[in-house]
Parts: sequence; structure tokens; C-alpha cells
Amino acid sequence: MKIHIKYLATLSCLLLAFVTSASATVPGIISYQGRLTDTGIAVDTIVDITVKLYTVPSGGTSLWQETHSSVQITDGLFTVLLGVVDMTGNPLPDSLFNNPDVYLGVQIGTSAEISPRTKMATVPYSFHSATADVASAVSGSQSDWFVGGDLSDLYNGGGRLSAYPPEEYEYGLNYIDHMIHRAVCTKWNLGLRFYNVDPYFVDSENPSTGMRWGGNIYYIETSASDDDAATPTNWRHGYWYIDHTSATSSIKIFASNGNMPTSVYCRKR
Repeated sequence: MKIHIKYLATLSCLLLAFVTSASATVPGIISYQGRLTDTGIAVDTIVDITVKLYTVPSGGTSLWQETHSSVQITDGLFTVLLGVVDMTGNPLPDSLFNNPDVYLGVQIGTSAEISPRTKMATVPYSFHSATADVASAVSGSQSDWFVGGDLSDLYNGGGRLSAYPPEEYEYGLNYIDHMIHRAVCTKWNLGLRFYNVDPYFVDSENPSTGMRWGGNIYYIETSASDDDAATPTNWRHGYWYIDHTSATSSIKIFASNGNMPTSVYCRKR
């Protein structure tokens, strides 16, 4: 199968989060979303994705790279968080973005790197150390979002809103008093999970855990027993987080808080 990649958005439009705590500087994270197609048809598969950063549009030597193993591709869509594979040994260096031009290269499995690379045009201006700036970068213009449906609509559509397909619209979540953050719905562990893909500073949610980035997650009909009571309207709810103090950087789920209804926000890509 010959796989092609189509970028859904320039990286300058995606999450750029670099935050500091009172005690130490923590590494940055970039949320990157793309779309895989096979001769124009969106694919459903699991692949390894390697991302590399360069200062030249072609050739040259990458200044940073990481490989995301077994990335789930659903309806062609995928999201990876740059900088989380090894946050201790291979963090995403903010010094790289002192360069006026930074380009991102993507490699699917063992195939050749996709051409052309994507220029990260506004990265040097978007890496900030202030938490308030991060919140703004994460959410973009809040006025662009509108309610496109709810969890039952996602359930009935198999992870999609029929009136607002993910190829044309971004999805968003708003948990209690948080701002709206971009989200994706994926097929996972036999069922569905819907979670935000823009990590935000949530240390105050549960300081004892030491978590630094994360968000909210809803899931239903998975092989996990804790969502057995979930319904199409009320999926199982919890938090996901990345603990930068740990040597492991995989996304973790904790503090499931029961079933909660929620709206699904949309905005045009």
C-alpha cells in the first residue's frame, strides 16, 4: 500500500506550548496533526511516525528527532505530541527556535521522508514562558468555536459528527471552567475515546500527582471495565496527563470521575 500524507493545517496554527514553573524550566510540547491517504482515500492503520526538525527545507542534518511508535490512524487522521517521547533524555529544545526558519520532516514507518517539509513559520514567536501566553496559544480564538453536537452524536457517528466532518472541522472540549481546547475522537481499545490534544498547564487539578500537562478524556465501550456503565450520552470521564518529572513520558489516565455529559465544539479548519 502506498501511503501519502496530506497536512491538515500548518504547524503555525497548532499548539506551541513552552511553560516554566517556579522551580525549574520544563520542556516544550508541540501538538501536530496530519492526515494519511492511500491514493486519495483516508486510511485506518497503525504506523510508526518519525518527526525531525531542520533549519533547511531539504537535505541537511536534522537537529532534533523522535519516533512515535504504533500511532493509531483513524479516518486518515492522527495527532502526535512532539517532545513527549523522552522528555528527560531528548526534550524538544527551545534553543532550536532561535533560528529564523525551522522545518518539520515526517517519515512514515521505514519509508522515505515526506516531501516537502513543513515550515514552522511562527514558532520563534510562539514559544513563551508565561502560562497566560500558553493558554492563548492553546485555544486560539474562542469566538470561532460553536457547539456542533454532543457525545451521543459522536457515538452515533462512530467518532465523527456527520454535519461537521473532522476533515473540514476541528473538534473542541471545554471542561467546567477551562477554555475550549482542540480535541480528537479516535477508535481505541475496541471503543471510542474523545480527548483534547492541546496540553495545558493543569498542576492545580491535583498537585499531589505532580502532573504538568494534560486535559480531559471521555471514553466508551472499551475493553476497560471502568466504562461499563457509560452510555452514548454519558461517556466515562477522566483526566490524561504527562508527568515531566518521570522518565516515562507516555500519556497516562488517572482520577476517573464518573460519567459526565459534554458538548462537542467545532470550528472550521
